[in-house]
Amino acid sequence: MSTAPDPFFQVALGRSGTTVAMKLFAAHPDVVAHMAYPLELRAYALALHPGDEGLMNGARHYRDLAPFTETDRSAIDAGRGPGAEAVRDLYRRMAANQGKGLPRYATEKYPPRLDLAAARAQAPGLKALFLVRDPRDVLSSARAFDEKRGYRGFVEREGDTDEAVVARYASLYARLLDLHRAAPDGAVVRYEDLIADPGREARRVFAWLGLDASDEVVEAAVAAATAKKPGRHLTAASVPETVGRWREALSPQLAELVSQRLAAPLAAFGYPA
Repeated sequence: MSTAPDPFFQVALGRSGTTVAMKLFAAHPDVVAHMAYPLELRAYALALHPGDEGLMNGARHYRDLAPFTETDRSAIDAGRGPGAEAVRDLYRRMAANQGKGLPRYATEKYPPRLDLAAARAQAPGLKALFLVRDPRDVLSSARAFDEKRGYRGFVEREGDTDEAVVARYASLYARLLDLHRAAPDGAVVRYEDLIADPGREARRVFAWLGLDASDEVVEAAVAAATAKKPGRHLTAASVPETVGRWREALSPQLAELVSQRLAAPLAAFGYPA
């Protein structure tokens, strides 16, 4: 039996464009993903990190939303979750439902707090893409989204000082940078490039995955990914306005603090301090 589809993880912090990237890359005929909002089924990640409670809670959320078998659901109810082969079967069924046959990859959002090296040791075919965004815009976007939904659900918590928030982001970006350095064969996609020219980034990622990156495939993927408006995820008047929003959203003191504390990831991913 074929082992396809292999995992294709998009490693990123929240508010870094993961939903945009998921829609674009999963539009390829050889990539499958569970596309129900908020596109955060992490079944493959759970199979590779079975002791992670955050992933387990996510599986419980998707228990009746994804095409799990009764055996899978029993494993979720027991706090184990399905194993890697069961997850492959899950994505094969999902692909069949989407008319995709047998795709090469199943893509999921992957939090950088997890042990990517351990996951790759268990799944040699695993591909890791690092999706990054200017951390000052990530902070601005997270605050805007928290205000929109009425509670803090990202890095920041009620009562936090700016110093505490920036320290937490500095730790997360340091972790993301460490994971990237430990996976030199991984690809890097910047949010700013993704929204400026999704076709170019799609072509580059599809070629990196060893998939058809022809104009026809890329154009179809971009059309499918942009067919629906961003909706609940958007916190600015338009997508282009999400780039550089920190200049208006953050105080000069806070922007400078982020620039100082996150100087290494800013430089590594090509952002001016």
